[in-house]
Amino acid sequence: MTNPIVIKLKPELYAKHTKHFSKASPMTYNYSVIDDYIKEHYHEKTINQIASDLNEYGNRVVYRVQILRQNKLLVGKHEKNRLEAKAQEVETLAAKAKALLDFYADQLQDIKRKLEDV
Repeated sequence: MTNPIVIKLKPELYAKHTKHFSKASPMTYNYSVIDDYIKEHYHEKTINQIASDLNEYGNRVVYRVQILRQNKLLVGKHEKNRLEAKAQEVETLAAKAKALLDFYADQLQDIKRKLEDV
């Protein structure tokens, strides 16, 4: 986690930090470390595991997941599965289309040869 991921993609998320506690001075809480960890581990771990790893409250992790999803920096777990299924379907259709293209290219070559013989 040495290279910041999210802050490079969307720096305006960190232009103004959120103040959580009444005695906290403004601009003290930086979410970039949490966001990077969530982006890396969201699809493999649960919210509670992420919160435990970061030593953060679960609600804070849920909040950051919501923010990242609203800003389209994180895809939901179920959405990821649907996207992967669609990608697989597209690959299958592309393979079928290539096979058809090759078949018709061969047919065209045969027709050209027959026309040249006549």
